[in-house]
Amino acid sequence: MIVFDAKLLVAFYTPGHSHQARAVAALAAVATEPRAMSALTLAEFLVHPAASGATTKAEANVKALGIAIRDIQPEDAAPLARLRASTGLKMPDAVVLHLAIKEGASLLTFDDRLAAAARDYGVKVVGAADTQTG
Repeated sequence: MIVFDAKLLVAFYTPGHSHQARAVAALAAVATEPRAMSALTLAEFLVHPAASGATTKAEANVKALGIAIRDIQPEDAAPLARLRASTGLKMPDAVVLHLAIKEGASLLTFDDRLAAAARDYGVKVVGAADTQTG
């Protein structure tokens, strides 16, 4: 299982984005893996499409990638708070990391700080941070 971070999807779906080629390569590297992201991460990805009236297309793009959307449950609240407190990550990134930990999944991200925190928790990282540090 691969858990997606919003930044990677932004790079993948934004023509001319400076990290688009890396996003394409990262997605190709996990082509056969089951995929998931939190509803909060989906909302974060949809901010720019919402501003331009392209939310429906953006949601279709996520669906086309076969990404399952996971809800945050009441029992996630305390572990999320502890994770955010221990890592200093912003809540959206803590949610991404929490989902990866909860699912026993790898994390697909271009965020070096999130990648470092994930590695501290024993989560395998795929993407820019992974390819930059080997």
